[in-house]
Amino acid sequence: MRKLVMLVLSAGMVLPAFADEKPPATQMFTVAQLEEALAAARDLPDKNLAEHIADVKLTERLSNANFARIQAGLPGPKSRLALLGLADESAFLDLPAAEIPTTPAPDHATQIALINRAMDDVLKEIPKLPDFFATRVTTRFSGTPLRLSNHLHEALLPGLEGNQRLTGIGTTSVTVRYSNGLEVFADPKKGAKTECHISNAQGEIAGEFGEILPRVVHEATHGKMVWSHWEQYPAGLLAVFHYEAKLMYKFPRHCPNQIDAPPTLVDFRGEIAVNPADGSILRLTEMRRFNGDLFGFGPQPQMVDQGTMVEYGSVEIGGTTYLCPVKSVYFSFEPPLPLWYTTRLALDHFDKSYGLSEDPVWECVGDVTFEDYHIFRAKVHILTGATPGPDADPPASDSATPPSQVPAPSPQR
Repeated sequence: MRKLVMLVLSAGMVLPAFADEKPPATQMFTVAQLEEALAAARDLPDKNLAEHIADVKLTERLSNANFARIQAGLPGPKSRLALLGLADESAFLDLPAAEIPTTPAPDHATQIALINRAMDDVLKEIPKLPDFFATRVTTRFSGTPLRLSNHLHEALLPGLEGNQRLTGIGTTSVTVRYSNGLEVFADPKKGAKTECHISNAQGEIAGEFGEILPRVVHEATHGKMVWSHWEQYPAGLLAVFHYEAKLMYKFPRHCPNQIDAPPTLVDFRGEIAVNPADGSILRLTEMRRFNGDLFGFGPQPQMVDQGTMVEYGSVEIGGTTYLCPVKSVYFSFEPPLPLWYTTRLALDHFDKSYGLSEDPVWECVGDVTFEDYHIFRAKVHILTGATPGPDADPPASDSATPPSQVPAPSPQR
C-alpha cells in the first residue's frame, strides 16, 4: 500500500487525545486511543468533533461491534459520518491483538479440510441464488491518506478545500438486478436502460453477489494460502486464512458504458474468513495492485491500488434464506488530478519539488450496504388480439417497486 509521506509528518508521534488546534500531521490512533480521545472530547459540538475524527488514521481495524458502540455515543450526524469513513478505511487492517481469540490453530489436515469445504460451498451456493432485486446504498468519501499542508494541497487539487483527510461526498442508491449470474445496474431516469453506476476508476468494482467469491477462490488456489488466525463473529469463531497471488486478470464489464480494460498483471492479496460449522465464507478482503497496462495506454507508472471487503449474512428472499452480501467497503489510491495522465518524469519532478519520498496519492473510500431484497418472477402471456379475460394472470413479483420503475431484464452477454 502506497503512502503519502510529507516533511511535515512527525514519524511515530502518538497523541493520547485530540489536539486543541489542528496538528501539523495526521493523528495515528489505535482503537483504544480513539475511544480515549472521544471520551475526553464528549462535550464538543458535533461539527467540531467530526473535524477531529477526520484528522485521525487508525492503525488497527475497528470491528463492527466497537463501531456500533462508539457511534451510538456520538452527538450527531456529522461525527457519525466521519467515524464511518474512518472505520471503512481501517477495514483492511488487523484487529487489535486483544480482540483476536487465543484459541490454538487447527492442525494442518483440519486447515486443508476447512479450505476445501469453503471452496466447495462457493461453487455449490452461487448457482442456487434466484433472480432478485436489491437496493445498493453507497456512501462515498474522498481525500488523502494523510493531511496535506495547504500549499501542497493547492498544488495537487487546486480549488478544493485543503488541509483535510477523508470527507463524505454524498450517498447514492441504485437498484441492482441479479439475473442468470449477472449483476445489472438500472437507471430509472433512462427508462430502466442498463447503465453502469459504478466507476472502476474509484475502485468500486461490482460483483459482490457472485463474481468476487469465485475470483478470490481462483486467486487463493492459484497462489499461496496460509492459516492466519481465529476471529470472533456473531456466528461464532471464524477461521481466517491469508492468501497472495500474482495473476494476469481481465475484469469483466457489468454495463455497456463501462470501460473494457484489457488483461493486466495484478498482485492480489487478502483474507478469507470461513465458518467452520458449514464452510460458508462470511467475510473476505481482496487487495489489488496493478502492475501493467491497466487501460490500454501502454506501460504506466504505478497508478492504482484498490481493495474490496465484503461481509455476508443470511437474507430472506421470496420466503427462502440465502447467504448474500450485507455490507461492502471499497477503496482506491491513485494520483490526483492533474497528475493522473502525467509521465514518470513529471511525477519525479513533482516529488522532488515538494520533498516527497513517494508519489502523492488521492484516496477514495466507499461504504456499501445492501437492503430491500425482493425476488423477481415474471410470466409471459402471448395475446391474439383479444382483450384479456378477468381470470388472466398478471405478471408476478413480490417487489415493492412500482412496475414503471422495474428495470428491464438484461440481454445475455
